[in-house]
Formats: sequence, C-alpha cells, structure tokens
Amino acid sequence: MGKVARKHREGFVMTETKYIFPKQPQSMAVLAFITVLIILLPVLIVMVHMRNRKLKSILEEQMAERQLLDIKSIPIEGE
Repeated sequence: MGKVARKHREGFVMTETKYIFPKQPQSMAVLAFITVLIILLPVLIVMVHMRNRKLKSILEEQMAERQLLDIKSIPIEGE
C-alpha cells in the first residue's frame, strides 16, 4: 500500500465522518429536537404515574363508600 492508497482511504474516512456529523444548522435543529424528546419522556412518565395514583385512590374511596352503603342497607334480623 502506497501513499496514494492511504491518502484515498483517509479521504474516504473523512467523507464518512462529514456525512455522519454534518455541520449544518439543520443537524443542530435535529439534535435539539431529540434532546427535547429525551427530556419530555421522563416528565410524561411521572405525570401519567401521578394521575394513575390519583385515580386509584379515588376509586378505592368510592369502593369503600359503596361497601359502607351496602352494609347499611342490609336489614338486620331481629329488629
């Protein structure tokens, strides 16, 4: 392998690097968009988790009230 072949191979690597990481404003916009998505994902997960906990507690309260009402409505024998 001579200098020409090595230079050609290095040029190919540089071309590949420029293709993968282009220095254009468009690539910065894509990077910013991906960053926002990465930040929003945990926020949305926490929000859904908190909402589910709230709904679960409301449902448990309603079930407890319903059980109390069912117990009160059962006639007691002997009265």
